[in-house]
Amino acid sequence: MAKNKPKICGHRYTVIAYDEDSLIGTTSFDTMTIKINSRAPREIQEETLIHEILHCIFFHSSERDWHEHPEALIQAIANGLWQAGIRPEHFNIELP
Repeated sequence: MAKNKPKICGHRYTVIAYDEDSLIGTTSFDTMTIKINSRAPREIQEETLIHEILHCIFFHSSERDWHEHPEALIQAIANGLWQAGIRPEHFNIELP
């Protein structure tokens, strides 16, 4: 598997760093891109990556519009997975 190109629910995404003040992370389902803010502390980047991957899973596993994803549930799962030791390397991703 190529670095920073995880396959999520059978779809190849690209994970890239970006440098903005507004968001810590964002996902485009149209371009299949996950962006993680390189200004955020490492721990926040890692948990945000899990959060964005969960959005992808919900998007590809559900008929619901992505705007309807239960944000609190996604954040709770992301935090729990990060606390359990899930890290970017588990997805073959290198954060900046």
